[in-house]
Amino acid sequence: MFRVTVAPTAGPADSADIVSVVYRSSRNHQRRLSYGQLCSAFQKSQEAPASSDRIQFSLYRINSEPAALVTTAVHWDEVVRATYLCIRDLYIDQRFRGAGLERVLTEPLAKANHGRELRMLVSCKDIEMLDACSCSQFGEKDYRMLTKSLTTADVHAQKQRVEILNDLQVMRHETFNNESYFTRHARLEDEDAIVKYTRMMGRETLSQDLRLEVVRQGVRRALYPNIDSATVGEYMVTTHKQVVVAIMKVVPQYDPFDGSWIAYLRRAYIHQKHRGKGLLGALIDAALGLVCRLATRELRSFVHRGNASEDYVALHAFESYGFRRDDDVLFVNRR
Repeated sequence: MFRVTVAPTAGPADSADIVSVVYRSSRNHQRRLSYGQLCSAFQKSQEAPASSDRIQFSLYRINSEPAALVTTAVHWDEVVRATYLCIRDLYIDQRFRGAGLERVLTEPLAKANHGRELRMLVSCKDIEMLDACSCSQFGEKDYRMLTKSLTTADVHAQKQRVEILNDLQVMRHETFNNESYFTRHARLEDEDAIVKYTRMMGRETLSQDLRLEVVRQGVRRALYPNIDSATVGEYMVTTHKQVVVAIMKVVPQYDPFDGSWIAYLRRAYIHQKHRGKGLLGALIDAALGLVCRLATRELRSFVHRGNASEDYVALHAFESYGFRRDDDVLFVNRR
């Protein structure tokens, strides 16, 4: 029999215990970060809280021993104009695996989420966590996660792209029939086009008619600089003859335990008349340039796992640019 206690706002005073749990977790066993590396990265994240994506640390103890850590963050979904709670990471000391902690950790979060949506990525190989999600009334979402790990060559190419974006504010893309496309950071005057394509994406991939005023307010949060800019993300657009024909949103997330960032590519949409011309690659190139200023180790994107031909094409389009299919499952709990 064991007694679980939680420090809901674990902070600097708990640093040694927090790092200890992460170091002994199965996730770190895969990453093989040393105790010193974890300590250094976590200390830096605490010194610069504004860059840590407002991560909250909840430390769980068993009989006074640090046993598990849950990191959460509140995010904004511009499509439904609502916040949702994201379980960013769940670390369990390997000494306490098999004690049913997965369910002990997820059930209270699901119940105390104050009506917001709760999201969590779970590996298909983590049987205990999958079972805990099922017991806590999570539902699996029909999305496939794609991941691209960045190599040294990618980082070198990133620096060149940043110079191009900073100097010219635009990247040129030529198609096989000599059509010219230009990819750049979105501007305030692109608002109508981004709203239009976001709603078109909703109809095509989600079979939803997204409300115009809701989408517009969400897009404005990213276009207009504000206190949430670091977590809301930034839009990239591709133009043809000065008309926006494709969009993509880049949202960074910080990992406080290795000092790096993960960039999520979201809301990618290309006008039907301009598909098959390499524009997804142009947007990904621009995204690489955008995230170069951060120590980004990975790009991620979600593709809807539907039966429509568009979903199949999108999946293979990302794979052609070096993304691989991940075994993580996106779980959602709605209250």
